[in-house]
Amino acid sequence: MNIAELPTQVRKRTDAEVKLIAAAADLLGEVGPRAMSVRMVAERAGVNHGLVHHYFGSKEGLTRA
Repeated sequence: MNIAELPTQVRKRTDAEVKLIAAAADLLGEVGPRAMSVRMVAERAGVNHGLVHHYFGSKEGLTRA
């Protein structure tokens, strides 16, 4: 099964995770891990900050992803 065959809701979640990981990677390079916040990552990714905790559990979980 490829991503196009997944239900729309699953694809959206996958898209959000990818956006969060990409935003975190960018911010880690720009401001470093101590200055990076969950809200900064979510804002950069264009998603609600609660999704960081939903998908990754914490900022630390996101940085390990």
